[in-house]
Amino acid sequence: MGWEELVAQKRKALAELIPEKWRIPADKLPVDSQHSVISYPETSGKESCFLPIGAVLYVKTNVPQSVMVCETINNIVGRTLNPYNRLLSCGGSSGGEAALIALHGSPIGVGTDIGGSIRTPAAFNGLWGIRPSHGRMPFAGVRSSMDGQETVHSVCGPIAHRAEDLAYFMKAILEQEPWDYDPKVIEIPWREEKYNEGKTGKKIFGVTTVNGVLGFDGVVMPHPPILRGIQMVVNALQRAGHTVVEWRPYKHKYAVDLVRSIYRADGGEDIRNALILSGEPVISEVANDYGPGVKEKIDLNAMWNIQIKKYKYQQEYLAIWMERNEINAWIQPEAPHAAIRHDQYKYNGYASVINLLDYPAVVVPVTFAQKQIDIKDLNYKAISDLDMQVHDEYQADVYHGAPVAVQIIGRRLQEEYVIGLAEQVGRALASS
Repeated sequence: MGWEELVAQKRKALAELIPEKWRIPADKLPVDSQHSVISYPETSGKESCFLPIGAVLYVKTNVPQSVMVCETINNIVGRTLNPYNRLLSCGGSSGGEAALIALHGSPIGVGTDIGGSIRTPAAFNGLWGIRPSHGRMPFAGVRSSMDGQETVHSVCGPIAHRAEDLAYFMKAILEQEPWDYDPKVIEIPWREEKYNEGKTGKKIFGVTTVNGVLGFDGVVMPHPPILRGIQMVVNALQRAGHTVVEWRPYKHKYAVDLVRSIYRADGGEDIRNALILSGEPVISEVANDYGPGVKEKIDLNAMWNIQIKKYKYQQEYLAIWMERNEINAWIQPEAPHAAIRHDQYKYNGYASVINLLDYPAVVVPVTFAQKQIDIKDLNYKAISDLDMQVHDEYQADVYHGAPVAVQIIGRRLQEEYVIGLAEQVGRALASS
């Protein structure tokens, strides 16, 4: 049986799960030219902690082929569009989940994040989302690509309409004592006192800054709506009585290159082997990093060296933070742009560096792109070809109305505190 027949069976099985009155007639349903049978979207073992607390599992949402790209497109469903503008991406890999929540088809959902896959969809769809540190949320039974890659872990976390919902979800899961059925979960119950500490009192926030530009990581300059969003957060926090200081990003270009080498350590073999099982084609979004042309597979000693570099980088970053111990958290863009045009996502460094550090990060929706005030700098001098590519992509008319977000980043395993801080940011924005 060829992959086309498998696709037909898969679609039929999915359609039969939908109540008759909710179905779109087949002749009214647009069918993309691509199809897929890779089954990462399948329900995972997370039900074991969801169902006892009253969760209703009623829908399956779309993810990209490989779950390793920031655009939600595959060969089964095709492309998931952004609810705010169908010409823009909903992000990935948890883009289907975020799009559904943004449409109020669900009050809350769960994504996974190995390089921004919770935070990017949350940011692109005007939602809140948290990437917890590895070990806080259960992951056993979750189906993922690159299974066995233990250098940068994929983690589960919620996406929702409010920061309070993130706290509610994490508290409910941790009350199930998930360390009793997932050996990778650290036995840290929900700490209400940390949450309350984060959401009360005046704080000191750092803001990623290079060459005097708030929000710039020194690698890729954010688009005008993102720079304005950062400034809005700074202004709101200062008006609320908080202190905002510059935070110099440490070796972010080095970190971006390092985490990319980790993602590609097997030369794309794991993903290609999964595709071989069905015989389906690799989509273009995946082919660039994991397709047949990728030949960067490294040996065990090289992988150990990468792990040494990662640990050293984590130590150096923590030492810098300890030198500025007064800073409670730092703020930076989640991506250098608002929700991006399809297939134009080029730089993941604002998100992936956080995965390398294994810090918790909460996405906070801020505003929307406005073509009248988010004017492109036609005299901008790019610092690299990549920087220029991202700069050239911005068109005020195209991105008008796209959601703009930032992320609040805290110390490892301080999820309660960071959610509380994010609530403070949200309140400051709402009252400004």
